[in-house]
Amino acid sequence: MRNILLMMATTMLPMCAMAQAEHSLTVNVEEPGTLASYIAEDARMNITALTVKGSINGTDLGIIRTMAGNGIDGYATDGKLETLDLSGARLVRGGDVYYNDPQGYDAYSQTFNDAICSNSFWECKSLVKVILPEGITRISDDAFSVCTNLKSINIPSTVTKFGSAFYHCSSLESITIPEGIKKIDDLTFSTCRSLQAITIPESVTEIGAAVFRDCDALTEVVIPNAVSSIGNYAFQWCDNLTNVTLGEGLTSLADGVFYGCTKVTSITALNPTPSYCGTDAFGQIDKEACTLYVPAESVEAYSNANGYKDFMHILPISMSGIDSNLAGDTHEVARYSVDGRQLSQPTQGINIVRYSDGTTAKVMVK
Repeated sequence: MRNILLMMATTMLPMCAMAQAEHSLTVNVEEPGTLASYIAEDARMNITALTVKGSINGTDLGIIRTMAGNGIDGYATDGKLETLDLSGARLVRGGDVYYNDPQGYDAYSQTFNDAICSNSFWECKSLVKVILPEGITRISDDAFSVCTNLKSINIPSTVTKFGSAFYHCSSLESITIPEGIKKIDDLTFSTCRSLQAITIPESVTEIGAAVFRDCDALTEVVIPNAVSSIGNYAFQWCDNLTNVTLGEGLTSLADGVFYGCTKVTSITALNPTPSYCGTDAFGQIDKEACTLYVPAESVEAYSNANGYKDFMHILPISMSGIDSNLAGDTHEVARYSVDGRQLSQPTQGINIVRYSDGTTAKVMVK
């Protein structure tokens, strides 16, 4: 009996190993459109980690979508794919339809070279981590929208344009926008409720409408100096936003940009000339509890400017260095360059320093 049990256990070991192997798979696609031939159909719904190398097109993308929880027809599947590594892959033009809108409005028939096309991973709810290939230049509208479990994704430095690609990625925690992006399009990160940190590069000159609306976990935002305009409701209902820095180049705040950001206690405006403010640009911010810091020579201008004049406390930004008379329990919590980059230590030139009591100082470091 013992020998029989031993034989049964020995026989089952390879089967168990095979079943375990199905959860993680690496595939080298030698010809675009042939990914399906590397993955048995009955194994696709069990794979949780997939690494793809080689060139892939729309036909392959349709297979990956199905494995990631949403099929070509736009309806949910039993796919369990959590980690998708495309770092060794290249997206190329062609192939079959990878996504049909279930409402019948759109059919996305093919991919394009070096691009994550529209709706590529729309509503693929099993995805948790995605590694994109270096070399892609564009991420199109809704490429990852409604990927509600996506926590981590890289945007390669080669990307120079992306649309509203991450709408309602409610588990996304942080993201770095690459240098080279000039505009952040409407709704790009709207309803990314777990987004705690965002780095906006110096190259950005325009922030579109509702870009960060409903980003509940965002606590601080620094708008770089190159940004001249911020669109309607860009930061509306960011419930935990407390500190805002507006760069020197800002000339226009559209309607409701910070509407409903009720916890904001400190706003630093670096432009000596107050920007245009649309209706309710600072709506529902407590104008008595929030302090507005502006260049010393501009206090009067801001005190008379629409949108800004409602703040009860408009104070000059310090240019004389760190105040040695700070309260004993007040300490520095963050430091930025004037172009919006966070600094790990004092850097020669003008630094923007935030303190634990919510105040801000613009200091000169020699």
